[in-house]
Amino acid sequence: MTLLAGVASPAQAEWAAYTSTNFTVHSDAPESDVLELLGDFEEYRRVALAVMGLTDEAENQALRIVFPTRADDFRALGARDNIAGFFYHAEFGPRIVIRGAASRRGVRADDAAISDRRTLYHEYVHYLMDQKSGRNYPPWYSEGLATVLMMVDPAESIIKVGLPLPNVYWRNVATTVEEIVDTDYRGGIGDFYLMSWLLTHYLTIDAADKPERRQQFADYLRRYDAGEDPVEAFTASFGHSMSDMQRAMEDYRGRRSLKVLQVPRSEYRGDVSKRALQPGEELYLLGDIAVELYASEAALELFDEFDEEFADSPLRSKVLSRRAVAFAHEDDLEAGDAVVGDILAQNVDDGDIYADLAHYYHDRFQIQARQEEVPPADARANLEQSIRYGELAVARNARDLEALFYLGRAYGFNGDHEAAARTLLRAFEQAPGVADINLALARALYQMGNVGDATLLIARNLSASHSEASRQRYTDLLQQMKDGEVGPEFLDPYPRVSAAAE
Repeated sequence: MTLLAGVASPAQAEWAAYTSTNFTVHSDAPESDVLELLGDFEEYRRVALAVMGLTDEAENQALRIVFPTRADDFRALGARDNIAGFFYHAEFGPRIVIRGAASRRGVRADDAAISDRRTLYHEYVHYLMDQKSGRNYPPWYSEGLATVLMMVDPAESIIKVGLPLPNVYWRNVATTVEEIVDTDYRGGIGDFYLMSWLLTHYLTIDAADKPERRQQFADYLRRYDAGEDPVEAFTASFGHSMSDMQRAMEDYRGRRSLKVLQVPRSEYRGDVSKRALQPGEELYLLGDIAVELYASEAALELFDEFDEEFADSPLRSKVLSRRAVAFAHEDDLEAGDAVVGDILAQNVDDGDIYADLAHYYHDRFQIQARQEEVPPADARANLEQSIRYGELAVARNARDLEALFYLGRAYGFNGDHEAAARTLLRAFEQAPGVADINLALARALYQMGNVGDATLLIARNLSASHSEASRQRYTDLLQQMKDGEVGPEFLDPYPRVSAAAE
């Protein structure tokens, strides 16, 4: 169950898309390497869901894995040379990008695989928690479980889950159980992760054969999800004080060995289909990922290469529409408008292109809304175009997550909060773990007077936040909602051009 399949063979394969039950891998690696990668992720998914007690049902989104073997292809996405992979989940869908081990300079392939496997698995556990459970988890448990489950050791017949973190025995933890349980945590992020891992390990891995502790923990998660005060819910569920749990954690950290779970290993037996990519499709694919990562300069270079080599490709219109979005991300509306004119002159009828146009006009609105020299009515006219193309995109693909997101936001900025809520709810049902979707839906619901559901959505974002800045942002917003004094930047981010202003 190695994340990367070692050093790729010298005979590089052509780019192809391989689809298993739950993943699609786009890669130019040899087929045997890709099949091993697919099997690894399918097996890890099975094990993680089993440990979390979540049902193994088919995904409602296609998780795309991009696995280029050439260093230049990976670098074109703006990724640093010292990493071998990353995960992101946004309004475009879930993505994993992995560098082929042979293209990573100065690092042994095995070392790179172990290190980056854990990082990717950590993020993938967050994704599974968001997708498979409707609960709102406390932030410490969200981070703690992802950290516990990333520490796996696969063998031929057994997979060990919940291995200790390196150096956990000697490192002091400059925070307490009460501080991390309180959602208004103000300490260091490193100590937050370490104490969260320790407490989660104690309440999950160590409690695997302790039903009373498991039941207490389940009761706490239920209370937290119901909106009870986090500290009061914790002490009520476990029946003793925070200081008692703190002493238990100090004793637990002092143990010379910690329990690990041993899960029997199985091999993936599902079908895998293979489709050879069209000539130049890999440039469109990599450019698409770069656009999603807001690496606009890299995306435009990839699209330039596509235009030079594959000008007559049937993919050209799709490349053009992604190019327009890249220009919008660069605030270059002159270039973007020229590209859109080229697209419209072709009389295309394609849902993906309509989704890109909805995205482009949404971003065009945001750019012009900040420009004092642009009349408010002219800026707001972009919303009508975004709505028009968003509706065309959704009519052709009712599950187009990107189209639903930008259509919903355009409705909201145009003052139709009910339509915004309906549309964004459809996006949320597909991807309940995307912060931008949750935030936009929360805004629409709050504007409609549904403060309770808006609060739950912001709480979900807090639970999944990694950075201190985003955690502080959501903590402050939750307090504002509680106080009934939400700031104007949340209710109406563009007051100069809002529909209600005229």
